Amino acid sequence: MLSACAPTHLTFFTPAAPPGHQVSLVAGKGMKTILVSAYQEHRRGKREVSEEGRPPIVQGFTPCGAKYGKRVVYVHSDHFDFAYGTADIMCLGTKSTSFRKKTFIVIYKTSSSPETQRILDYYTRKGLVEVIPWTLSKFLKVSRSWRPERSPGDTHYFGQIPALHDCLYRYMYQSRYVALHDNDELILPQKVFSWSELFPLLEKKYGPKQCFMFENNVFENDKFNKKVSDWQNVPGVDILTRLYHEPVHSGYGNFKIVVNPRVVFTLTVHGLLDPGISEACSFVDRNIARMYHTRLPKQPGVTRDKLTYDDRLLSYGARFTPTVTTVLRECGLLQKDRTPTTLTRPTGSDRVQAEKIRK
Repeated sequence: MLSACAPTHLTFFTPAAPPGHQVSLVAGKGMKTILVSAYQEHRRGKREVSEEGRPPIVQGFTPCGAKYGKRVVYVHSDHFDFAYGTADIMCLGTKSTSFRKKTFIVIYKTSSSPETQRILDYYTRKGLVEVIPWTLSKFLKVSRSWRPERSPGDTHYFGQIPALHDCLYRYMYQSRYVALHDNDELILPQKVFSWSELFPLLEKKYGPKQCFMFENNVFENDKFNKKVSDWQNVPGVDILTRLYHEPVHSGYGNFKIVVNPRVVFTLTVHGLLDPGISEACSFVDRNIARMYHTRLPKQPGVTRDKLTYDDRLLSYGARFTPTVTTVLRECGLLQKDRTPTTLTRPTGSDRVQAEKIRK
């Protein structure tokens, strides 16, 4: 149990205002503010918290025995012109919950197919995955895009930004680093084979940085990448057969970050909004690690000869394929009498033949 009378961080969704404009959270019937999460905040001094006791600011979301001081908050600047944006408030709370157990992968789930749910249940039972039901759509009309003109709604992309903040605070004191990316994105080391090996390399190369940015590489999920595998009848995308990425534009692009959560207060989709902290981030050399993003083409006009062959994923094939096959079988998604075929990196004439087939 966390200590009494400790500052508590609340993440709210509230009607958006232009950047820099103050918004007061208003209680009462018919309110438009939604409490997303509440976590103890250790990092700010008492001067950041109003100590004048007042009635709860948000009725219906009051922790048992909590006392609040009224605060004026700012809506985060990145709400992409949607009606609702993420906001923070600091208050005094007498109770909170104990820390959750450490997990390796956390999924904020809006919905899933029955097949995907079987996989999630399997890894949850194994203690490798924690699924957080993300039910914001019960309260707001969520957009399926990053701009309202692309997909109308009250809030940006299923409420992505408050989900990022919930993850940041939920696992702040359980993880040395938190990786914030989508389920079709994978940050992959190039010289070692695990994150536990990667981050000591990054700390040695970039010094005592608190944030690392990884270059985005788009691997097209389209007809050009089709290849027969033992998983061909399993719903989803076989990332081991997506080996060509689009040209990478100079500059940052749509990078994603891995960050020490204890130094961050405000996130956006691609990076940090905290003054001073974002400048301390390092853009990681793509030859050390980069992000693999398997999706529909972002540059549909690019011809085949302009795509770049990258078979780094196949380096994991010998270990990855048997493990996934076992899981698919145990979940009833693959016949149990089939012997898996392991995809490995082509060498010599095999690589030349692969290039010829591609062309």
